[in-house]
Amino acid sequence: MLRAVLTPMALSLNRLMIAAAQRFPELAAIVARAGSLAIDRPTFAAERFLQLAVTLPQRRAPGLGPPMTEANLDAWADDCVNLFLNGCRFWQPRAPGSEAG
Repeated sequence: MLRAVLTPMALSLNRLMIAAAQRFPELAAIVARAGSLAIDRPTFAAERFLQLAVTLPQRRAPGLGPPMTEANLDAWADDCVNLFLNGCRFWQPRAPGSEAG
C-alpha cells in the first residue's frame, strides 16, 4: 500500500485533491469520510469506480467518439461520483461463503 501511494500518479492525485479542496469543499469532505462506506469488497468497488469514471473519457480522447469538453468532463466526474456514492449507500455485503459469479 505504501509503495502504491508513493507512485508519481498517486502523489499527483494527492496534490490535486489538496489544491482542489478550497474550490471544491465537498471533495475534501468526501476524502475526510474515506473509510466510512460499509463495503465488504473495497478493492472491487474502487476498480468499478475507476472504470466508471475513466473509461468513456479515455476512449474518446484519442478519437473513439467525440472528445469531451472541459464542461463535459466536469459534469461527467460529478455524475460518476454521485452514481457511485449513491450506489454504495445501498450496498449489501455478500453472505459468508457466497461466491461472485
